[in-house]
Amino acid sequence: MPAPADQAPEARFEAILGSLIETHEQMLAVALDHRAAISRADAVAVQACVGQQAVLSARVATLETERRAVTAALAPGGPGSPSPTIATVAQKLPEPARGRILAAAARLRDVLIRLQRENHILRTATQSLMAHMDGLIQQVARALSQTRLYSPQGRIHTGASLQACGIDLTH
Repeated sequence: MPAPADQAPEARFEAILGSLIETHEQMLAVALDHRAAISRADAVAVQACVGQQAVLSARVATLETERRAVTAALAPGGPGSPSPTIATVAQKLPEPARGRILAAAARLRDVLIRLQRENHILRTATQSLMAHMDGLIQQVARALSQTRLYSPQGRIHTGASLQACGIDLTH
């Protein structure tokens, strides 16, 4: 849930961090579902996960835009200067807000590390599945190839498409 614009900048910043944590936790849950869908070879579930990831990614982009705006209000920098980190912004705040924001930053970092690890596993699983599918396609191409010649890419060259194929069932 976005922070209302009429809130104090510290409260808006804290609310945005909470929304970022919640959204990234949802992304982590979707990544776990995505991995399970890949292991079951469930194309419909994989597609649903990809759709959910797109929605959540758009949500993160919106929250990041809001976070940058509030960050600029809390810790203004010169033109061309890098955006300050959450910890840098928190150091400029009074103590009750500083502690809460630093705790939220640590929680967000933890969720992001877990999400990054899960996305790496997903990438590896997807690459493995794609390599397996490519191997299957190569076996089919090899079985159907009339020329049995290799292309410059090291694959069986299928040549012209098959004009006719038949099986004699009389014998």
